[in-house]
Amino acid sequence: VWEYFTEVKNWEKWWGGGLKSAQWEQGGRLEWALGGSSPIQAITPGKMVQTLGSMMDTTFSFEAAGNGETTVRIKQSAPKGGAYFNDGGAAHRATLNSYVSKFRDHIEAETIQREQRKRKWWQKANV
Repeated sequence: VWEYFTEVKNWEKWWGGGLKSAQWEQGGRLEWALGGSSPIQAITPGKMVQTLGSMMDTTFSFEAAGNGETTVRIKQSAPKGGAYFNDGGAAHRATLNSYVSKFRDHIEAETIQREQRKRKWWQKANV
């Protein structure tokens, strides 16, 4: 899960915008495809990344849930600079939940495809 998360090309598939580049280290930056960047405030590889944003700070956390599964959480700070949500943030939380669902769906689909490719190769090797 961590490898998928840190692969720049994957962000466009599940996040609201793509990454142009990323330096996955404390003090590094996420450079957004549409412009701008977010500094990495804190990082524990495989477990957590905290980025600072102009509107909100975001923490991505990864926790082993057993059976080879990982729980992924996205937590954001309150909006900065006097910004607020008219609905208390309900629509924004729903968007973040959809990002996590897309993240899971893409990892699962790509894992299945990889396993199918391996099986086909294996079957051909034994013919």
